[in-house]
Amino acid sequence: MSNFDNFDEFSANMDINNNTSEFEEEEIIVFDYDNDSFNEIYQIINTDYENNNNYELDEEIDTETVYVANEIETTDSVDSNDKLKEESYTIPQETQGRLTACCVLDYEGGSFQKCGSEKKLQKLSQLIGIWELDKEIINSVEKDFSRLGVCMSHFNYDQRIHEHKAKSLVSIQENKLYGGRCIFCMKYFYYFSRGKGCNQHSWLIQGKCIQIACIGQIKCSALHASGKVCKRAFNNIIRPRYICVKCYEQQGGHTTIKCGKGRRIADCNENGLHNNDLTLGLELMSKWLNNVAQSQDEDFKKNILIYFSENVLSLKSDSFTNNQQNTFFPPSPFILRIILKLNQINLDSHSQFQINENSNSLLGKQFAQKMYSSYNELKNNKSKLQNPNSLIEYQSLFPKFLLNFFNSFLNYIYMQKLKIINKKRQQRQQILQILNIDKINKILTLLISWLTHISFPSLNLWIPKLLASLSRKSKMLNKFRDFLSIVQIISHTDGQERRLEKKRMKSVVPAERLHNNPNIWNIAVIDNIDFKEKTFYYGNIFNTTRETSHATLRMTFQNYLPIQIEDSIENTINLTKETILFGMNERCKDMLDSWDTILDNLLQFEINNNKEITYKTNFDIFEIRQKLMNSLENGCFCPPPNIVIMDAGGNPSSDEGIFESAKMYEKDFSLNGNQYLDISGDEVIFRRLIKLIENWPNLRPLLGQWHLSKDMISVLITLFSSYGIFDLALVLGVKFLDKLEAVVDYRASLRVIELIWAAVAIAIRIHLKKNNENKYNINNNQNIILKTWYLFYQWGGIFLAHRFGIRLGNYDIQKDTLSAFGPLFPAAGKSNYALSVVHFRAILEKHPKLEEKLRYVASVKISDNKKGHFFAYDEALETFGVKFVKQNITGNVINQDNLKMQISAAQTEYERIEILLAEFLDDPTSSTSLRAIDQRKEAMWKLISKLVTCFDSSDHDNLFQISKSKELHLVGVDRLQKCYDNGLARMKNLFEEEVLKCKPQNKKGRRALDILKTTIKQMNEDKKTKKKNLQLINLETPETQSHFKSTTSTPIINESSLNTHKHPSDMSQKQSSKRQKRFSTEEEKIILEQLDNFNSVPPEEELNKIIVTLNELPNKSDIWDKNRIKTFWRNRQQTIKKKNKT
Repeated sequence: MSNFDNFDEFSANMDINNNTSEFEEEEIIVFDYDNDSFNEIYQIINTDYENNNNYELDEEIDTETVYVANEIETTDSVDSNDKLKEESYTIPQETQGRLTACCVLDYEGGSFQKCGSEKKLQKLSQLIGIWELDKEIINSVEKDFSRLGVCMSHFNYDQRIHEHKAKSLVSIQENKLYGGRCIFCMKYFYYFSRGKGCNQHSWLIQGKCIQIACIGQIKCSALHASGKVCKRAFNNIIRPRYICVKCYEQQGGHTTIKCGKGRRIADCNENGLHNNDLTLGLELMSKWLNNVAQSQDEDFKKNILIYFSENVLSLKSDSFTNNQQNTFFPPSPFILRIILKLNQINLDSHSQFQINENSNSLLGKQFAQKMYSSYNELKNNKSKLQNPNSLIEYQSLFPKFLLNFFNSFLNYIYMQKLKIINKKRQQRQQILQILNIDKINKILTLLISWLTHISFPSLNLWIPKLLASLSRKSKMLNKFRDFLSIVQIISHTDGQERRLEKKRMKSVVPAERLHNNPNIWNIAVIDNIDFKEKTFYYGNIFNTTRETSHATLRMTFQNYLPIQIEDSIENTINLTKETILFGMNERCKDMLDSWDTILDNLLQFEINNNKEITYKTNFDIFEIRQKLMNSLENGCFCPPPNIVIMDAGGNPSSDEGIFESAKMYEKDFSLNGNQYLDISGDEVIFRRLIKLIENWPNLRPLLGQWHLSKDMISVLITLFSSYGIFDLALVLGVKFLDKLEAVVDYRASLRVIELIWAAVAIAIRIHLKKNNENKYNINNNQNIILKTWYLFYQWGGIFLAHRFGIRLGNYDIQKDTLSAFGPLFPAAGKSNYALSVVHFRAILEKHPKLEEKLRYVASVKISDNKKGHFFAYDEALETFGVKFVKQNITGNVINQDNLKMQISAAQTEYERIEILLAEFLDDPTSSTSLRAIDQRKEAMWKLISKLVTCFDSSDHDNLFQISKSKELHLVGVDRLQKCYDNGLARMKNLFEEEVLKCKPQNKKGRRALDILKTTIKQMNEDKKTKKKNLQLINLETPETQSHFKSTTSTPIINESSLNTHKHPSDMSQKQSSKRQKRFSTEEEKIILEQLDNFNSVPPEEELNKIIVTLNELPNKSDIWDKNRIKTFWRNRQQTIKKKNKT
């Protein structure tokens, strides 16, 4: 026996991997079958059949013969509707209805599909061979299979591809319709066969019957006799396994397509389609051997190794001579694939590089080592890699192994994709595409640049460097997106994304994101959002202005309360004149007292041996803040709310637009006539909402606490602007006092006020401890600086407590601190805020159920891990609404319709990329952690030192050198102390006039200030005036000259600025074009009375001394010169003479 025969015997008898697919049943043989005799007869018949079959076919067969190449396609999953068992049906001969269209599947028009012809129909039972049938037609007859038809063309074709008189060998009564699954794709198919199968085209592979449609075996040698491995079944057909036509082609077979008249059917072997079968077969065997080597069956691997060592490794090429004829044909790749499939061996999971943990890790390591060893080669070409002349030159400079690897990878991927695309285009009769080599080269260049840049960033490669530059050019972002699209980093172009985005945005309904639950309390928050065009149109920019657009941003905060709170009109309280809304309360007093104790504990006062007070200075504002906040109770015990950005509202600059925006919530929340709408906004929107209450009683506006906190800072700066607050800010290192005055940056201004308050509070504690005094006796102290900044300690402490109440979500702290701080709004001339605060406090007092809800959710809890850093509702809208929308909005923001659509979809659009940002950029969805703040510890303690000196000695020359603290005198301090009581009375009047309406409205004087206000602009003008007027003063003696030089920092105020320093009651007087009479202050009169001793005009030296002394006064009435002093002296002398006469 030859070596090939040994291998044939081994392949036929051994079950590969000892794993059979299913149980084999023995068929009962009633007579002996002579295989040799049958083969001789079959050869004679088959020779005659093949000779006849090579000539032209019936004239009706006019389709060109096409062999479909083996293509790698995506394996389809088993259809969910194909969960059927294998079945067979006998086709009755009597037809009970009209025949269907031709139901066989064949190549028609270049694709494998049903014939569907209705010309010259015959019964399906008239066919001989195996034909795959169309499911749709099979299901349409409802198991009346006698109605299945076949066209005359396929009837004749069936006769010609089978042996002569083959039809008479099997009775027509045995015609059957079979249903079963393909052993490769596992999809369910229907196929026709006369009897158990076609005797001519059925095969036994390892003793198991395989059936394929007969049209696949006319001229294709994919199935052929191969010793005992594969042989014809003839009538030995038991439990056949079916292979569909598509899988037959994919696994190496070729289906014959009907050719036209006069054309010869092409042969696979003649066309060379099987020339590579031996190579493919050996590759399959090598993959199988590799699969065996990876298995865990040691006995089987042992037997395989013994067999191959004895029978295969002993083979030599010279052991065969040309005279030896081997009639045994080796199995084709298709046969081998069937054997592997029958034995359930999957070779697709094994490739040349085995997909397992060890081998791939080794491959990756070897690849990295090769990459690392190529550094010198890359370094030699560094200059060209940084500035190449072309893309081709740039690509050629990289290591060849890198280029070849990824070039093969990309070419293979795109080739397989092209096959699938062209197959579809061929079916649709479209022009076929060709492989885009240029695109592959671009992707290849980017890919190898990226890998090389990761490996050696110091090379500063051309493409990564230019991409970094391109990403910075906002006007070229469209080019950047085009680049990313070409190299397929992004899935589609900018134009496609614009269309998809618009489609997504149109489908967004924000109200669908709202939750429905009786325990949910909806708080609506609205604010203005505006946009400006990014650039000008082409042309002269001096003749055009950039357009702007405005909209009302609407948000909803859905708070889940632990209990259901019934809120109705019956639960309201009637307000009267006796209702107390404002004034200092016990909570604020107790809180300030507890903070004093905290500061004392931080300072840790001690008395040394010299009986001097010592204290600690090892803490900063951060530690102070934490201690103060920890002394207060937390709120917001409910879970974080559901935050939804709603559809944009109307024009925010009109009452009608705000009314429209508020009304939209009725539909969003499905409110009935008895339910309240609680809506929050800033002071401007709050005032507009107040106007709607008369027509909408169930509307409850809520004043935004964040904007209120921002205006509290402005109130403190205004009240203490003439008492040296800007000087204290300079000590802390503030450079832009005008920005601080306008509260341009809330957080920066807050930081300054917080530091000033901490410095003042600590300085007061140190002073009181040194002098063994009590803070409640400070008002009786003669030190006006201490009395002034003790007021700041009180009012600034109330402001900080209000802010802490927001951050902790404590409603009672927010309410009581607002009541205590409220009288300061009218005192600082904040008439609009004063009116809004009155209305807001009245709403809270009137609705106790609203207060009960606010005690649960007074602030917005973004996360349970963010205790102590909650947000006010209007602040959350600014942070997670306005800022969020502006960061995520795209397209034309000037168009109102597009702007509103963008706002509505901003939240949904962001959620699409939320995970990507969170995973790659560590960008959390909630607010960032505590803001990094420069605590300025050294500056704070420097200010504390200066304040302690001022409090101890009343010497403020070294501290207040910029503003000169114009009001730091008895009258000014008294005015500051009285402003709180005056403001309290004004707030009561507003309550009676605007809320209760029991008094007629009197809007006159509502904007009047109870103090003198100093602005940075005035201070700068004073400096310029002082410099100008220095030249007007003639110093005649060296003594006065030296004294004047020592006071060069003294500001001199001109007459034009006089009105800015007068009392508010004087400011209401109209300016006259005539010269106005000037009045001297009490301090000035005391100094000028020193000249009463002169009986004649005082000498020049004395006048110069008086001028210097007068101009040093912080509250001088006007500029003093010699002429004015002489005039005063003359008037004074006349007054004295008159008194002496009387």
